[in-house]
Amino acid sequence: ETFSGKKIVICLIIIGLIALGFKLYLVDFSIPIQSDALEYALHANAISEGQFLQHPQRHSGWPLLIAPFFSLVNSENFLDYSNIVRILSIGVSTVTIPLVYLLGRKFFDKKLSLIAASLFAFEPRLNQISGIGLSEPLFILVIVSSFYFILDKNNRYVVIPFILTGVIWWIRPNGFMMLLIISIIYFIHFRNSSRSIRNYLIYIAIVFLIVSPMLIQRYD
Repeated sequence: ETFSGKKIVICLIIIGLIALGFKLYLVDFSIPIQSDALEYALHANAISEGQFLQHPQRHSGWPLLIAPFFSLVNSENFLDYSNIVRILSIGVSTVTIPLVYLLGRKFFDKKLSLIAASLFAFEPRLNQISGIGLSEPLFILVIVSSFYFILDKNNRYVVIPFILTGVIWWIRPNGFMMLLIISIIYFIHFRNSSRSIRNYLIYIAIVFLIVSPMLIQRYD
């Protein structure tokens, strides 16, 4: 309890800067992105040009985030766009660190929550992935945010994790599994509420409203 709010912020900043150093050390900005990251970049480029058709194998969540930044750049060198994807991915991964701390505070004290944030920040595989340009960093960020809000005691925030579940589904195909997990936690928290079923049906409707454009396009 000797950790004040100011000290916690300073610790998280130090952890974030060290993690950012690791991420930048592992990235080679001199070569274009490849493989799956290349497909996401090409999809983002198509979206920036007004072509919103679904990729046959990839979901559009990550490209939708990238596309506005592509629109700001007018370059004939694909390496410039590759590095935009890398920078965004590294930024998203770094921003997730304090959210992991906040989620840890739902279960642990301040010191253990800082350890949890450190373990996430310094995990080698996560640092490597963050510089490749894949959708995993955004996927993890939204999942952590969903758990944070569904575990919050303030009932006014309960709709947020369902909204984020729709976003998760947009990011990766297996994101729909988050709906099952959030639903289980919801009924554990609100099992004694007389309006839990009614509210749950509303939240489910919101989820499918969010993902409906993607599902309709895939059906077509």
